[in-house]
Amino acid sequence: MRLVWYPIRDIPKKTLTVSYDRAGLGLSDDTTKDKTTKQQVKELHKLLRKANIPGPYVLVGHSIGGLNVRGFADRYTNEVAGAVLIDASHEKQEEAVLATLPPEFIEMYQSQFTAEGDYAEVTKSFKYIEKLRSKDALRNSPLTVISATEHGMGPEMEIKWAEMQQDLASLSNQATHVTAPNSGHYVYLEQPELVQQAIISMLEQ
Repeated sequence: MRLVWYPIRDIPKKTLTVSYDRAGLGLSDDTTKDKTTKQQVKELHKLLRKANIPGPYVLVGHSIGGLNVRGFADRYTNEVAGAVLIDASHEKQEEAVLATLPPEFIEMYQSQFTAEGDYAEVTKSFKYIEKLRSKDALRNSPLTVISATEHGMGPEMEIKWAEMQQDLASLSNQATHVTAPNSGHYVYLEQPELVQQAIISMLEQ
């Protein structure tokens, strides 16, 4: 298990567990291909095939990784047994962020997207997921949404974030929405037991 996920180290005791670095991150080589959700989903599926790790899979994605979980579920629906979204990105979040950020901070915010694709690629991923929304790939799959409450972006954005997280939970008829009180964005680091229990509960289904 990759070091960043080490706080939830009990999961590999329950089932075969795979974590990986997307292209250009951690120990993975960079790529000349784009770093969009559509491309990253293809690369993940290829990785699982080459490693001879059969599905169905319980997919766990944090932040922008949540887009990849949803993209994977759409492209390879029959290979997905369930999904856990950890304070995951929402396709409408950029609209909310740009509407609440002071104008002088917008350029700085957009410039943070580098290693995992530039801002244009990230925006392309949001638009891609938005187009998939009507296909309801997760509608009949178990889904757990874990939401943080403290992002340091002001009360207006926290309200909007909570609304978007609730919307993510509406993607499935079998959804469970768990709020991690007083947690920042990296819930699996701040409240690993909560995340572990959510994943274990999913596996037990």
